Amino acid sequence: MEGILSLTSKADLNLVLGHVSDNQLHGKDPLPKMLSTQTCDGLLVNYNADIPIELEELINNAAIPAVWMNSRHEHNCVYPDDRKAAWTLVRRLVKSGHSRIAYADYQISNTKIASHYSNAERFAGYAAAMIKAGLEPRRVDTAEELEHDGQLRHTAAWLTASDAPTAVVCYSHFTANVIVYAASRFLRKDVQKPLVFAFDSFGKRDLPLEWTQVTIPMQRMGEEAVHLLVSLLKNPETKNAPIALPFEQPEIPV
Repeated sequence: MEGILSLTSKADLNLVLGHVSDNQLHGKDPLPKMLSTQTCDGLLVNYNADIPIELEELINNAAIPAVWMNSRHEHNCVYPDDRKAAWTLVRRLVKSGHSRIAYADYQISNTKIASHYSNAERFAGYAAAMIKAGLEPRRVDTAEELEHDGQLRHTAAWLTASDAPTAVVCYSHFTANVIVYAASRFLRKDVQKPLVFAFDSFGKRDLPLEWTQVTIPMQRMGEEAVHLLVSLLKNPETKNAPIALPFEQPEIPV
């Protein structure tokens, strides 16, 4: 939102916020005015998981320029390059001497299809980099969704194994927090704890010390979306190629 507000202000544009509920999408409730009438010149769409077909049809039928944020489409969209971010992180870890690098995502079981594209993309980037390095990809997430205590027990099992990873790439801070807590609780003090990385967007002042963030370019995504929308306002028929944004890579702790 910070990036959007900054750029719309500089471009002398007014930002109108609107919310579309599932009932509105399925015709049970009236649509917001921004979609049912010509009350705005363009749209920034931040609906990025389990996107209903009805929403895409609504936006297409609205006949006003639209830019999708944090979701992938054939054109006119801006999103973080999750696959490349995971690939780059793993390649850097390998160069730093790590070979037992695991991937974890406790927000969703590894047998369930995720609602957001980034779940699959981050793991795909991780796995591709591991294979490129001649290493075996290793998922340490779960076959079913577990409550907190179950996650701790599961984590303790692989943290204390003889082949425990020396680095763990996590989908987000939710998983990283569980792993860091389990490591402090179950590992002996003389055992080296694994490096833990997570993809997230905390500000620098809010970053935790226990794990390392690979920073999602949220502010830049908002800025690029506004730039793209301004361009579309001038040339509404243009179908711009998707814009994939790089993450901010952290230093690898020693």
